[in-house]
Amino acid sequence: MNASERERKAEQVDKLLTAEKFVLAKLGRGELGRREAGKIASRINTAVVSSVREALEDRGLAEKLLETFEEAIEKRSTATPQVASTLSKVLAMRHGMEFNGHRPSEEDLEANLAALWAGLDLNNIEEKYAELKENSRGKKVEGKEREEEGNEMYA
Repeated sequence: MNASERERKAEQVDKLLTAEKFVLAKLGRGELGRREAGKIASRINTAVVSSVREALEDRGLAEKLLETFEEAIEKRSTATPQVASTLSKVLAMRHGMEFNGHRPSEEDLEANLAALWAGLDLNNIEEKYAELKENSRGKKVEGKEREEEGNEMYA
C-alpha cells in the first residue's frame, strides 16, 4: 500500500469515528431508533476493525491509524475512546511502536485483562440480566401509566 492509500484509509477511519458519534447523538435526541442506530454503529465498527486488520500487516498504515486514533481521542471525536485506545495498543504492540507516550506490552494487556476478570462477576449472569430486563419493563409501564393519568386525552 502506498503513502496516499494509507492517508486515504486513515481519513476514512477518522470520518467513521466521527460518524459513530453522530449516530449516537441522533439516537440520544430520538432521531434514530436503537435498532437502526445499532445497525449503523455495527457497520461503522466493522469498517474500522477491517482497517485495523490491514494495519496489522502494514506498519505504515498502522502509524497513520495510531495518529488518527490519538487525535480522535484527544479531540473527543469518537464515541468510543476506550475501543480506539485498545485498537491502538494492539497495533502498537504488533509493530513495536509507541501509543500515548509508551510502548504497550503483553504484560500491559495481561494486567488489563486480570483487572477486568477481577471486577466481573459472571456467576448467574443470565438470570441477573433477565431480572434487570424485567425490572426495566415494569418501570416503563409505571411511567406510561403516570403519563396517561395526567393526560386528558386518556380520561
